[in-house]
Amino acid sequence: MIYFYATLIAVGYGGLHFVSRFGSRYDFKVSPDGVQYLAAGQGRHVPLPYNLRWMAPRLFRDRLLLWCLASWVSMAVLGPLAAWYFEGDWAIKLFAAALVVGLPGIVRINIAMPVLSDSTAIAAMLAGAACFKRGYFWVGLGLAGLSATFREAAPIFMALAAWSPWPLAGLAAVLLRYLQVRRWTDAEHVPAMFSEKGAEAVATKRLHGLDGNKGIWFRGAVMLMPWGICLLAVLNPSWQLGLSLLAGYGQLIPASDKVRLYQWAFPAVVAAVLPSVSKKWMLAAVLFHWWHPWNVYSF
Repeated sequence: MIYFYATLIAVGYGGLHFVSRFGSRYDFKVSPDGVQYLAAGQGRHVPLPYNLRWMAPRLFRDRLLLWCLASWVSMAVLGPLAAWYFEGDWAIKLFAAALVVGLPGIVRINIAMPVLSDSTAIAAMLAGAACFKRGYFWVGLGLAGLSATFREAAPIFMALAAWSPWPLAGLAAVLLRYLQVRRWTDAEHVPAMFSEKGAEAVATKRLHGLDGNKGIWFRGAVMLMPWGICLLAVLNPSWQLGLSLLAGYGQLIPASDKVRLYQWAFPAVVAAVLPSVSKKWMLAAVLFHWWHPWNVYSF
């Protein structure tokens, strides 16, 4: 029953956000990254790193309904996956699931912008990490390879979440794909809908994040506050937490996105929060975490 309730938490929070944002009309955005995925789904060549993320465009093509369904399902299963991944009794597991689905860079952005490979990659990453922790080695190894086809960094975060080097074997799928596409000329295959600044960065292989994130690295409202109650993780520092945050925030160097990138570190962050919140305060913590004023994914 605990996994049923964890699913209800994920679906309930996602549904509340959906209704509060869209009402009766689902008017979602296709981000610049989404344009690349749709172009790949049409069989066009796209530049790095999008051409490494071939599985979602191969499965969903340029059909918006399939992208939406994949995003919704992936976000719905995050609840039970979190309950399976985190250790503790039923209250701690449900609390952890509520913290995960309440992170704006994990669920909310994938509802607002479903044409992204993040949702499926995050679900595969967390499922693989849970498999490694629970002793399902070969299933975890398969998920490591699968997650790499959705997003090339997923095996790294799976290794950090499982605290095991074995998921890094999934990077072999990234290498094989890179060897296949490395001869594609990036400058010739930037979709026309891509922004002029973004196209230039992709074509010249600049570290776009250094330009796009200039001046915000020390702005707490952008770089810290979207974590919500998960900021309590600082009370329980560890190597796993530190390396996960380093990997998460390190993604902001080549890319100009923010919250949806650094919150990939959520497994270690949420795990560090759990010992700091007593059961009598869990409900209040979840309500704050879900509705605090910095619960946004775009600045």
